[in-house]
Amino acid sequence: MKTIDNEQVEKLLEDIASIKEVINRNKPIIQQVMNLTHFRLLSLLFGISVTFFSMLFYFLMHHYGDYSAIPINLKWIIYITIALVTIFLSIMKQLLYLSSIKKIDKSLTLCWLFEEIFSNQFVHIYLSSIFLNLFLTVYYFIKGIPYFIVPTISISIGLMSIAGAMLHIKHSLVMGYWFFVTGICLIIFNTIPAPIAVSITFGAGFLITAVLGYMNQESEKVD
Repeated sequence: MKTIDNEQVEKLLEDIASIKEVINRNKPIIQQVMNLTHFRLLSLLFGISVTFFSMLFYFLMHHYGDYSAIPINLKWIIYITIALVTIFLSIMKQLLYLSSIKKIDKSLTLCWLFEEIFSNQFVHIYLSSIFLNLFLTVYYFIKGIPYFIVPTISISIGLMSIAGAMLHIKHSLVMGYWFFVTGICLIIFNTIPAPIAVSITFGAGFLITAVLGYMNQESEKVD
């Protein structure tokens, strides 16, 4: 029986690499743009930020005895900081989108991406989700039960992420079910303090997403 020499092995490896390159090049553009490895740092920063500010409020509520007892000036400092961090992360997100698009085709724009993602089918899910969140937020405030805003938004984001599976984006299912399940659990176990609830569903959710992004990088190296 003839054995495979080193030259044949190298040729085989080159052929496999060429096949993988062709497959990757022919992947749908949106899947390439939405590759989790592009957004793992963003998810990590978002998860850390949410967890930090949630725990900060939890500490202050415990220290002063209640949310309403926290000094108003201190609240404003925290709110302004949260707003600045949110703006920074939002800009970072758009830049990451643009960067990933340009790597594929320099002629593509963010407008093109949003038009592709928010197609006629998907936009209805998106708009109805926004309307539901706005309606329930106002309703919960009127009824004096603002706690339920957190699990409601979590469930809504979960459903949106699960709907993102229509675009064949794998990590959207993991995110979706995390937000969906934790949102339901927070409704059932509604004695959990609100800051802790935010940390569990949003903070941990984005940290898990970041970990998946880094794990995906390692798996690509192995492949």
